[in-house]
Amino acid sequence: MTKTVLVGATGLVGANLVDVATRPLHILARRAGNIARSGNEETVADSDEWPDVIAGLQPDIIISCLGTTIAKADTKQAFAAVDHDLVIAVATAAKEAGAKQMICVSSVGASKESSNFYLQTKGRAEAALESLKFDRLDIFRPGLLTGNRDEFRFGENIGKLLAPVTDFLMRGSLSRYRSTSAQQLAQAIDAAAGATEQGRFIHENDGIDTLTAKMRG
Repeated sequence: MTKTVLVGATGLVGANLVDVATRPLHILARRAGNIARSGNEETVADSDEWPDVIAGLQPDIIISCLGTTIAKADTKQAFAAVDHDLVIAVATAAKEAGAKQMICVSSVGASKESSNFYLQTKGRAEAALESLKFDRLDIFRPGLLTGNRDEFRFGENIGKLLAPVTDFLMRGSLSRYRSTSAQQLAQAIDAAAGATEQGRFIHENDGIDTLTAKMRG
């Protein structure tokens, strides 16, 4: 059986993925949580131990839903330690353990050339993942994520209130900036997991729609 390891299961996207996944997941977390569907397994360990745990698990697929904000992390350095350093440490360990596919949640507008630190960090992480040369690399670039978080994010909540209007206005090339349902993103990730076509695939809103349509079909 294909072994799929998920990191970042306690966040908005990861929690939704645990709920909708059609394949058993091995969840790697810093604290015990609800692993939902039967067949899932969980390992609880400090994040600095995750590479060693992954080496022992030898996953076929590694899914990273890791992510924080600069406000929550408190400093840019602490933010980058999660959204770049930890993501790459996990991916490197998985690649060395024989993983064939890497799936990572990034952000619309991610670019290592961006003047925005958040988007630049996401872009640098994408570039580092590409350099690891997985057989298949799936990078998801959602817009503003909508769904129920355990934490309060003022700016994000304002964005959610405005989303019905702004989404309506964002058409054509701007459609990639529409808000993205965390549940739909999770369904798209589940649909991509185990895909056999090799290469690097960037999924923005239209691609996320396509993947979830295939899943429902």
